[in-house]
Amino acid sequence: GGYEDAGSQAQSQQDSGDFFAGFRAALGGREEELQAVLQQQQQEMELARSQAQEAQDLLQDVEAQKSKMEAELKAAVEAVEAQKSKMEAELKAAVEAVNLKLQSSLKSLDTEQVEKQQLQKKLQDAAEEVARDLEKQTAAL
Repeated sequence: GGYEDAGSQAQSQQDSGDFFAGFRAALGGREEELQAVLQQQQQEMELARSQAQEAQDLLQDVEAQKSKMEAELKAAVEAVEAQKSKMEAELKAAVEAVNLKLQSSLKSLDTEQVEKQQLQKKLQDAAEEVARDLEKQTAAL
């Protein structure tokens, strides 16, 4: 009886061994599958990290470009403002020069007018004096 028990125990151990072997085979296949999925996820994560880094680098480049363009725009605006101020000052100076010339011309016109009137007065006085002299001479005759 004891021998049979030992044989059936060995048989049941072999059965359970087969059962566990199949379980291990199934687990091993699942483990390989999970390992492959994990590896794929790691690759995707690396790719995502790489893309995120590229995006961050691009963003930094864009920010640097934006700062550079803002500085260039500011400099251009300042240059235009300076040019505008210079041109306004030159225009103001030119207008003042024209006004001074005009006032000077008007003064000399006034002076010429006064001198002309004085000459006319002298001519008139001389003509009257000549007329009086003629009257005196005519009266004397």
